[in-house]
Amino acid sequence: MLKTTGAECLVVNNKSCTDDPLFQSLSVTAHKWMPIEEVKRWHLESYLSRMKAKGYVLVGTEQTEQSLRLSEYT
Repeated sequence: MLKTTGAECLVVNNKSCTDDPLFQSLSVTAHKWMPIEEVKRWHLESYLSRMKAKGYVLVGTEQTEQSLRLSEYT
């Protein structure tokens, strides 16, 4: 049985993106309460493989007009 607990962290290529006013407006302060991990592009594949091997479900997100709320994701 798969137990879901929601997103545990946000993975970005460069943590400085959190200083961008556009990021701050889109994240609706999530960057203040959710851990953010910096993983460079050249390490992303191995990072994701390790997380998947640990049992994590990997979800890529993008905010668009057609986006679903994360709470609606199954």
